[in-house]
Amino acid sequence: MRDKNTEIRVQEEIDRITSGRASLEELLELAEHGSAYIRANAIEVMVARHTGDARVIPFVEAFVKKEENHRSLMGTISPSQDAIGCLLESGNPKAISAAKALIDAWPDEEREDLDWFLENRRSNR
Repeated sequence: MRDKNTEIRVQEEIDRITSGRASLEELLELAEHGSAYIRANAIEVMVARHTGDARVIPFVEAFVKKEENHRSLMGTISPSQDAIGCLLESGNPKAISAAKALIDAWPDEEREDLDWFLENRRSNR
């Protein structure tokens, strides 16, 4: 179990990310952080604000494929699922194409959870 100070530091970092105070370079680093919550938030902001940068889509594709990002954040939701949802919602044709390829390559045993997440993500936005 994490201590309260660790939880506060994680939340402070997430607040910095979501407020727009982290540069793209910092987001790229934070997407490799030990905390899945920090990684997921960094990817969300990176995709929302920087899909025009040539580094972002390939970085997110690699992020999605990493085993550590397939581990659950809450319920069956993983950072990888969240990243695919962000790519789909970005409006960037290259990001959407990348997301569709990632969905097609998604492990069969996890596909039902991914489909459920993406459908519910769309209906809740």
